Amino acid sequence: MTRRSGLLRILFVAVFLLLNFAGELPAADESIVRKSAVQIMRDYFTEQKYDEALAASAAALEEQPDSYLIHNMLAYIHWQRAEWDKMLASAEKALKIKDKDAEMLLLAGRARYMKKEYASAAETLENAFIAGEGTNIRNPEICFDLAAAYVQLNQYEKAIEWAQKAVSLDPGFATAHYVLGRTYFEAGKFAESVPNFLKSLELKESLTGVREYLGLAYAKSGDREKARQTFQEILKNDPDNKTAKENLAALQ
Repeated sequence: MTRRSGLLRILFVAVFLLLNFAGELPAADESIVRKSAVQIMRDYFTEQKYDEALAASAAALEEQPDSYLIHNMLAYIHWQRAEWDKMLASAEKALKIKDKDAEMLLLAGRARYMKKEYASAAETLENAFIAGEGTNIRNPEICFDLAAAYVQLNQYEKAIEWAQKAVSLDPGFATAHYVLGRTYFEAGKFAESVPNFLKSLELKESLTGVREYLGLAYAKSGDREKARQTFQEILKNDPDNKTAKENLAALQ
């Protein structure tokens, strides 16, 4: 057999196999080619495209109606959109799947707080703290959310206790020091609030609202000069700050 005839024979066999057995080749796995609805939603969520993730959620729920992940993402999306009823509903659906999940208990507690259901919020947040113990799942945040709830309930000793716990769990967390300062302030313990406001500014100078409360705390604890200096500093950086102007005028 010549080399040419051998090549022709190989080509003939290849064409024969292609024509006769092409229909028996395994089809490509569509799950490899096409993303699932849940994965599409998750991709949008990861990219912080919350409107797109929300739009994709209907198909994702049709695909996996009892998915913890979907309800978890929906709770966060509604949190971003300030939709408290929907946020709570999504968190509760996630909790039916994982009933002692600290993350979802925290979001459910926050939703109840925003709905002004402060007693229910405090109970839910305490459950979140218990569920999160030993895991470090947002525990400082759970603590200062609890402090805020107890302030609304006028239970200042409990509020101070939880705010102190937030600081002890994360001493470098500026917001925790601010919350402790606010808790002392709301309880009428103005002198105790001052060092916490100062510490929060030391850790994060740009923290919103701290200087205003620091000035008020100085004024209410009798240190009018430091109060004036604080309000003047606010006006130096923000000349149109109406609240600072009014507070400074009240000290004249």
